[in-house]
Amino acid sequence: MKSAKGLWGAKWTENPWLAKMLLRSETPYPVQSPRYTMNSYPRGAALIISNKRFENDHRERPGTEQDCRKLKLLYEELGFHVSVKEDLKRYEILRECQIFARDPILAKVDCMVLALLSHGTADNVIRYTSYRDTERGSWFIQEFVDVFYEHADEEHVMDMLTEINKRVSKRNYKDNSSEDSCVQIPCPATSLTKKWYMNPPPFATSFRRTIYY
Repeated sequence: MKSAKGLWGAKWTENPWLAKMLLRSETPYPVQSPRYTMNSYPRGAALIISNKRFENDHRERPGTEQDCRKLKLLYEELGFHVSVKEDLKRYEILRECQIFARDPILAKVDCMVLALLSHGTADNVIRYTSYRDTERGSWFIQEFVDVFYEHADEEHVMDMLTEINKRVSKRNYKDNSSEDSCVQIPCPATSLTKKWYMNPPPFATSFRRTIYY
């Protein structure tokens, strides 16, 4: 096969569209690695539990409503059926999770997501500390949503989580009561055995898409 330059002359690169087409025609397609199926519609089912107000001595979690809103919009754009529950006690959280696990929709979709936004003790759920802006939401959810909107159409989930780690780690919070600055690093854990691509549905126009001419 003649090279693109040999076929079109020395100035073929002056036409970016033509250059891209010719280079793609001479580049073999990579062999796809094993990946999870994400073709159902809805793509998946998501349950978001957001606790802002508590009956015990815990302070409210202002900003969680922004996290909840952003996650709901994101997963709806990804083609998920989304349910939201708010201000639940521990036993109510367990009950809603059991109801969700028995939902017939799970037999029809390729993915399920459970997002739990809370803090607490015996009456709620203890997770690691996540810094939260009272107006814009937590650092982690802000970066999570941004990265998924930017890359969910082309990157698999673990690569996106790595990018989220990087972005969150660059943030810092200055505590006025101390000279120290506070930082945060998420800690994703996985038992995935294949690559997991979200595969947004065609009508999801909010995602950046790679267009080849």
